Amino acid sequence: MQGKINDVDSFVKYTVVMLLVTHIAYLCGFYFFGIYILQDFFIMQIFICASLYYFVFIKKILYNLATIFAHIVIMLTCCYCTYKLGWGYGFSVIIVLLLSLGYMQDIRSSTLPLVVGITEMILFFITFYFTKDTPNYPSPYMVYINILNSLGMFIVIVIYTKFYERQNIQILDDLNEQQNILRYKAENDYLTGLLNRRAMNIILEESSNKFKNSKINSFAIAIADIDNFKNINDTYGHNFGDVVLQNSANVFKQHLNKKNIYISRWGGEEFLIAFINYSFDDVKKMSDNFVKNYSLYKHKDLKNNISATITLGVAFTHSIFNVDSMLTKADGALYNGKNNGKNQAIFVNI
Repeated sequence: MQGKINDVDSFVKYTVVMLLVTHIAYLCGFYFFGIYILQDFFIMQIFICASLYYFVFIKKILYNLATIFAHIVIMLTCCYCTYKLGWGYGFSVIIVLLLSLGYMQDIRSSTLPLVVGITEMILFFITFYFTKDTPNYPSPYMVYINILNSLGMFIVIVIYTKFYERQNIQILDDLNEQQNILRYKAENDYLTGLLNRRAMNIILEESSNKFKNSKINSFAIAIADIDNFKNINDTYGHNFGDVVLQNSANVFKQHLNKKNIYISRWGGEEFLIAFINYSFDDVKKMSDNFVKNYSLYKHKDLKNNISATITLGVAFTHSIFNVDSMLTKADGALYNGKNNGKNQAIFVNI
């Protein structure tokens, strides 16, 4: 849920601990300041908070009700303390600031924080109505308690805000990670990890536009096809055929993993390589070396150990770049290579 604390368990546990510690601090503080009229009340509240702690931390239940219960406990404590001590002790400030905390948690409902907030406002006005003329309980420490209440509530809001920010950062990181995963799945072939046909088509179109604007000086497209791949599937099975495809991708990455070279699985046992801003001689040298290195590679699994060959059809240009025309020329060169011995790279210089 966007804008909410997503780690519900951590939030609930943090709230319960802070609730228990706060009531213990009030009990000790009022005893120290000599204000004994609230001792029984805070002992009862500590017992309730300890019971909630037991259920949340030991029994690991009541997570959904814990934060709502915390609001109720804090609200009743502030209303009762205001009723007994008057407005000069600062508990009314806590009531007002408490309203903001309802929107800094994952209550799993868009309306429940509003209901909680309205309820707290109603209790605030009821408390005001019955206590507006109540004189403050006489104590020389009244001002200090007021300051401590205001300061304590400020610290609580700062802590929850930091918690909220940390959780939102985690949510954004998770969303970015999911976005990267989805982008990878959209652009890469599931079997080989190479670019898929859709992603390569985008690269070809972008390169064509750059070529027209003189941002690219030369371009080459190579279509590679594993020789006799159908026989490999028929002889060793389709699972081993997948192994050969994955290994082929690794050979491509090993020998053609260079800047401005893009490799994709074009379809079946075909691969397409785009060379951007490489000279004809460089493209020819890299293609010939790749064919040679590919034939030396051993495709292995638990039962099989074979070599395979590959044929490339390469179209190169430094003057005219049309994607469809380049693909047709490269495909024609590949056809010629297949019909003239395979295991080679055939080049067309446009």
